[in-house]
Amino acid sequence: RSQSDAQARIQLVAPMGNSCLDRRVQNPKDEDEEEEEEEDCAVMAVRTSLCRRGHIGHACRKGRQPVGMKRNQDCICVEPLPGRCTMYGVFDGHGENGHCVSNYVKKSFTRSFRRRRGGDADLAGMLSDGFRRVQADLRNSPHLGSRWSGTTATVVIHDHRSDCLIVSHVGDSMAVLVKKKAASSSTDQGGVVAVPLTRDHDPALPDERRRLEAAGAVVKQEHGFCRVYQKEGRRPGLNLSRSLGDVVAHGKCGVTAEPEVSTHQLCPDDQILLVCSDGIWSVMRPQEAADFISTFDHDDLVRAARELVDIAMARWLESTDGSKADDISVALAYLPGDCRACALVSSSDSDSSSG
Repeated sequence: RSQSDAQARIQLVAPMGNSCLDRRVQNPKDEDEEEEEEEDCAVMAVRTSLCRRGHIGHACRKGRQPVGMKRNQDCICVEPLPGRCTMYGVFDGHGENGHCVSNYVKKSFTRSFRRRRGGDADLAGMLSDGFRRVQADLRNSPHLGSRWSGTTATVVIHDHRSDCLIVSHVGDSMAVLVKKKAASSSTDQGGVVAVPLTRDHDPALPDERRRLEAAGAVVKQEHGFCRVYQKEGRRPGLNLSRSLGDVVAHGKCGVTAEPEVSTHQLCPDDQILLVCSDGIWSVMRPQEAADFISTFDHDDLVRAARELVDIAMARWLESTDGSKADDISVALAYLPGDCRACALVSSSDSDSSSG
């Protein structure tokens, strides 16, 4: 595939600052924090090795807004875990402090699952508990700025021992499984099919709307979106029925942090896991993304993630005369190749235990 130098130079912008978090009083590091720093270094080394092999790719690009400086409110995590597991997560913040909330949620999930014992079997239960715990932390920590701000969260754990995906989410950062499609004839190469693993938590969904209205909220259609409001007033105006953070919307409008959790047993036709923020899904259908990703070799997913972000950004800017684009995040994993992660982590675990 030919590609100009300009297209190849993709600027990946990490979330800008943590001003909400920086306002906290800085205490001396305790032993747990020092252990976390050591874990961060070990996990970073494993993740870097995996990305260099090309079987995992991720990219995160800051969007644009017509006026003023825009913060990147998206976060991604790709984490090898103890017990032959790998965790993938996408967190898309919203509201004034959305960048703080999404970053806090990402760190909370990665830290809690790094500490799990390798033999812990109830990953679905741990994920559900994790969402509840993070929401309680946000509700009880005003300095995190989550009263009117929040984030989506899609967290997928690949359990290599049972060869399954445990998928948990709130919001609209969709996870998609790219499957090999069976050939219909000797001349048909088959191709791939995109299978969504999550549904967007839209206030317009009948079951979601019933819960919101039972809690006293008003659901209104505005400019192509359904939004959630208090019965009296013009806030919060949230276009999600589930999220993390958004403390007022949770307390007064029936928005919930309870995730939908499902387990998917993998088969030989399951090729690639794709988790993206709505910066992708607003301008691209899942099948189109799957078709594009499938044109890359399985050891070239780093480039695939970057080029997918490139296409989405170009579409945003074209449709808004260059004035607006959402933050865009992509995490990709070639599922058979992802088994290398568990081998590396198992090796790291045994090294640390023997030391």
